[in-house]
Amino acid sequence: MNEKIKKRIVYYIGGFDPRGVRHYHSMYKEHFTKQSAINGMSGSVSSRKKVHNHLYQWEIEADDHGHKVHTTYNFLSWDDIVREQWSSGLVSYYKDIVLFIRGYLLSGLFLLFTKESPKQLIAGLYPLIYLMGGVILALYGSLQVYSLLQGWIGSIVGMSLGFGIVIALQRLASKIGVFWLLRIYVFCLHWSKGQIQGMNQRIDTFAHELATTMNHSDDVEEVLLVSHSVGTIVAISVVARALEKSDHWDKFGMVTLGECIPLVSFQPNAHHYREELVKLGKQKNLVWLDYTSPIDGACFPLYDFIPLEENLVIKRSFPRYLSPRFHTLFTTITYKKLRRDWYTTHFLYLMSTQKSGEYDYYALTASANSIRKLF
Repeated sequence: MNEKIKKRIVYYIGGFDPRGVRHYHSMYKEHFTKQSAINGMSGSVSSRKKVHNHLYQWEIEADDHGHKVHTTYNFLSWDDIVREQWSSGLVSYYKDIVLFIRGYLLSGLFLLFTKESPKQLIAGLYPLIYLMGGVILALYGSLQVYSLLQGWIGSIVGMSLGFGIVIALQRLASKIGVFWLLRIYVFCLHWSKGQIQGMNQRIDTFAHELATTMNHSDDVEEVLLVSHSVGTIVAISVVARALEKSDHWDKFGMVTLGECIPLVSFQPNAHHYREELVKLGKQKNLVWLDYTSPIDGACFPLYDFIPLEENLVIKRSFPRYLSPRFHTLFTTITYKKLRRDWYTTHFLYLMSTQKSGEYDYYALTASANSIRKLF
């Protein structure tokens, strides 16, 4: 392999997000330009085009300190499935709460989560506490009004106030992402039971796309599969299946960002998924970088998620469990603000920074350096 890359192909799998390719293309283009002022790269990001129903593509022409690099960035789309699972309305939210209580709290599964990542306790209980707290606040307000006004007027005004409180809290919750966390937990519970319609077929489509590229990429120096959040769960199955369709993996690299893999791998019914994780863990030459941050409450930071097989000891070089060290990439003032904004923090892996450092998403996906050269 040459010292510098001239041509790269990137596949990207996003998280549990109803926003599709338009949002992520715009985000990449904006932050590529911003990051250029930090990493010294220059270049352009093309408009996006539709290759087929679940694959969109754009081209990146970069000048990395005199080295010309062409990157084809492929967006693997599954946001249509996300939207089908995107519950809305108070009735749906409280149904999800019941599923969460049964599937995570009463089953004892949450104890395992919190043992490995204490912040998951906060992240998981946050929607439950918010919704239950909202009901209590609404009831309290209604009763207070009724006790003051009495009679049918007190009843009507009290009920109206309670209803208004619930609606206001629901709208606020949508803005600050409360229900987003709840949806993720419920989605992973359904996935572990094979109850997500179309998901298995979509993973097969992605695996076929990746394997086909690996089998016909003689003129490419690097092929990356990058995934974020719940997309990292999808990526495990994609690569495990693609391994069955191709033997050409010497140019391949895998990058997982803000992973929440245990949300599925810890589920009692996820036997096949754990087998896929073990399969990837046995691939000694699978170059795999896993970035998680301790300030990201929606991930399992620096956690070795590969299950251990009984009586089997494997000396693995990968995955490399790394921290992006966000505190070194932003000013002190900005970093303090980010630590209070858990929603934005979970997406920082995909965003431009204020300082140069060891982590740079746009260098990973568009520079002249292969991730194999990092080690």
